[in-house]
Amino acid sequence: MDLWGRIYLDHWRGERHPHEFIRDDGKTQRVPSAAGYFEAPRSGVERHALETLTGRVLDLGCGAGGYTRFLEERGLAVTSIDISPGAIAVCRERGCRDARVANIDALPVDLRPFDAIICMGNTLGIGQSPDTLGHRLTALRAVCRPAARLLAVIRDPLTTTDAEHLSYHERNRAMGRPPGLVRSRIRYRGELGDWWDLWMPTQPELELAAEHSGWSLQSQSGENALRLYDLTGT
Repeated sequence: MDLWGRIYLDHWRGERHPHEFIRDDGKTQRVPSAAGYFEAPRSGVERHALETLTGRVLDLGCGAGGYTRFLEERGLAVTSIDISPGAIAVCRERGCRDARVANIDALPVDLRPFDAIICMGNTLGIGQSPDTLGHRLTALRAVCRPAARLLAVIRDPLTTTDAEHLSYHERNRAMGRPPGLVRSRIRYRGELGDWWDLWMPTQPELELAAEHSGWSLQSQSGENALRLYDLTGT
């Protein structure tokens, strides 16, 4: 079931429908349309960081291809990866030059070394936990040049005053899980997607995961709860 692909394709072809995120504690967030997924960059912080990239870039979890198009319009060569066939169909229709259906943890074997990787919109933590993120980072380092950069936008889960979020954090801690690990599913046009895990590590958690991966955190910046982490190959 490719619900994300349907969301992107419907919006791209002029059908505007809401979708919902349903967390495993019952909390639901309604998103009126997919319009925001087509916007890139989504902040001045993102724009500044993206404009410093050079060479060949890997866009992981590229979604509707907005970041790929932004970089390609600046003259960069970008390979766009997403597990959703519908997302890749939209990328290709939008003109992304090298868009491929692939899993982040099973990248195509013919990839040439990259000068940078971008993981926007919490992509880095999809399907991850403290036990696995280091392995993902190590694998990504292996497809990059020595001085490559990794840009990752991750929401800081602790920057909230929402009582339901804080209660969810406490439930996670009681279960021995990090506070920013979320289990949820999406509902779109009457259909429910599969449950999936998303880990939003804090800065110390990200640095710990990257410790032996070949990446080193150089800086972090952001607006409100969204943080942009800039890592460099070591």
